Amino acid sequence: MPAPNDIDAYIEAQSEPARGILTQLRATIRAAVPDATESISYGMAAFHYRSQPLAYLAAWKHHIGLYPVAFDTAFEAEIAPLRAAKDTVQLKY
Repeated sequence: MPAPNDIDAYIEAQSEPARGILTQLRATIRAAVPDATESISYGMAAFHYRSQPLAYLAAWKHHIGLYPVAFDTAFEAEIAPLRAAKDTVQLKY
């Protein structure tokens, strides 16, 4: 199966519940940052704002990986308890 070349194809290639969670996260990012651009980068759904990385999403076997790019100290402090690793927030399903 060829690698998806856009976020629609990436999400469509996932099974439930990953597909639904990715769809919700995408909508949340789009609502919060309407001018964000979307692409596939590093094999993941990628969101950029003003040409700067904003966040990445990836579906794994038992979780969604959310990779927010640290750009704000207050934001980083708020999500720190959710991090499963240095750069990862895992949303288990």
